[in-house]
Amino acid sequence: MSHNKKCWGTTEQGVDVHLHTISNEGGFEACVATYGATLTKLKVPMSEGRKLDVVLGFDQLTGYLQDKNYIGSTIGRTSSRISGATFNLLGKQYFLDRNERDNHLHGGEKGFNSRIWTESTTTASSNQTIKLSYESPDSEGGYPGNLKVYVTYTLIENGLRISYKAETDKPTPVNMTAHPYFNLDGDGKDAGNHELKIFSDHILYFDENLIPNGEFIPVAGTNADFSEFSPLNCSTTNTSGHPVKHDCFYPLNSGKDKLSLGALARSHSSGLEMEIATTQCGIQLYSGDYLSKNTVGKQGCIYGPRSGFCLEPQTHPDALNRPEFPSIILHPGNIYEHITEYRFRKFSKRD
Repeated sequence: MSHNKKCWGTTEQGVDVHLHTISNEGGFEACVATYGATLTKLKVPMSEGRKLDVVLGFDQLTGYLQDKNYIGSTIGRTSSRISGATFNLLGKQYFLDRNERDNHLHGGEKGFNSRIWTESTTTASSNQTIKLSYESPDSEGGYPGNLKVYVTYTLIENGLRISYKAETDKPTPVNMTAHPYFNLDGDGKDAGNHELKIFSDHILYFDENLIPNGEFIPVAGTNADFSEFSPLNCSTTNTSGHPVKHDCFYPLNSGKDKLSLGALARSHSSGLEMEIATTQCGIQLYSGDYLSKNTVGKQGCIYGPRSGFCLEPQTHPDALNRPEFPSIILHPGNIYEHITEYRFRKFSKRD
């Protein structure tokens, strides 16, 4: 077990960014940068002492400073979209950053993904833990309240746990998530042959701007059906021969607050399977179709559309403007908490 820290560079404003690396006896290794509380590496032990890095990223800090795809970052205060970049709370209308057409996406122009996080005081028992915090001031991005947030990365026996915590001095929305792009082959090539299984029977209906209208659609008989293992490129009902673009929210069958299995992903090329367990009530699937083309990633890998996919545990998009959705308002005196675990195991490859 080890926990190492190094200076990884500086931002354009001259602020130092540190990179933390943790490892455990099981052979797992994770790297997290204080810029955006970003997961830059997640290495999984394979056969013969080999390790496979299963997340997209960059070798240098400059890659993250220039990135527009939220690669590996922590998303907040809210994930996904808020329609019209506005909401009403306790009789007052709030106006947020409009950073995707007329809507607000992933916390705005400078969300948590582009902030410098503080390393929290740790103890000797933290060899497998990286704990970061950030104080979001009142009105940042248009949000009310001073919000103190914590993100803790912990290596577990079979993978990685990410824990979230937040406190506020005014009622404010909070709906945080992680945004790693996974590729279980570790090569940054097209991940469309990865197979997914999502433990949900419905998706939210989205309009052309990916804003929900409140309707839930059964996945059975649609291209969004991953109730059984199906390739990312084409679900079991797609016969067109063309990859299906996925950017869908799945309310999980397990509900909220209990750590439960939400999704599975596997690659027959590497023989690796990943479980995603979460206390959140839903998962956003994004198939990575709009990843920037010809992006130079780790070790010279060239990233582009479908180099990786995201499975983002969160609460319903645009919940602020949909009172029928679960509330994402955090009140003073209450604590926002949720957990996501990424667990890995080998499985028998298809003959």
